[in-house]
This record gives sequence, structure tokens and C-alpha cells, in this order.
Amino acid sequence: MGNVAATIRAATADDRERFWPLLEVMGKTDDRALAHERFDRLVDADDHCVVVAAEQGALIGGFAPPPQDSSAHRSGVGELP
Repeated sequence: MGNVAATIRAATADDRERFWPLLEVMGKTDDRALAHERFDRLVDADDHCVVVAAEQGALIGGFAPPPQDSSAHRSGVGELP
């Protein structure tokens, strides 16, 4: 197995469509429109951080780090659909 050169970064609105396959792998695909709405809301929120791992233009992972203070919220990938 070779090394993977992934980039870890905050998700952007442009990641919305590429995020869907991650939800499919997890079996979290009941409502695509609702998942897109939640993704957009979380990406735009000041008190949330959705982090993605990208490799060669594809998202290969997504997660949310713990909040830095008690007023911040953490959103896991499973909360999107």
C-alpha cells in the first residue's frame, strides 16, 4: 500500500456534491435534499466546523473536530442526512 497525499481542510459549499458519496458509504442517504440543506447550513455556521480529507479532487473522509469552547457545536458526518 502506497502513501496517500491527502489534504485536510475545512469544508466549503463547493464540497456539497462530493460529500454525498461519503454519506452513501455510511448508509446515510435517506434524503439527499435534506442532507444538502444541513451541509450548507453547517458549512456556513460560525459555531460549527466540518472538516474533509481530499485527494486528487475527491473527498475521502469527513469529520468534525471537538469544539474549542463550550459555545461551539460539533457535527459528525452522520448528522447530515
